[in-house]
Amino acid sequence: MKQPRHQQGQLYIAANGSIRLKFWSTVINGKGAERKRRDVFVCQQDSTHYAEKRADGVIFNNEVLAIRDRLMLAENDKQRAFHKTPVHRVDIHTIARLRAIKFLEAGTGIT
Repeated sequence: MKQPRHQQGQLYIAANGSIRLKFWSTVINGKGAERKRRDVFVCQQDSTHYAEKRADGVIFNNEVLAIRDRLMLAENDKQRAFHKTPVHRVDIHTIARLRAIKFLEAGTGIT
């Protein structure tokens, strides 16, 4: 089975100045599950939601990062249905020990 996906998404500034978020999502269609790239509006830049362009890239303020975290938390929770955690396997020695304990408890009357 696949491991559950945890992603943070990628924030960027659109041409109109708004802040948007890109991420991958699993959708069900007629052929089965398919990965699609999604692009959602986060916020319009203003005095509390802004980004600074620097030489090493774009830095978003904490309010924008908080919105991104809320959006991605909801998306990651939805994606867990498609990517369930693997079942832990028990080795043969553990099974034998458990059966021996059950046998001994049944023979001695211990419950």
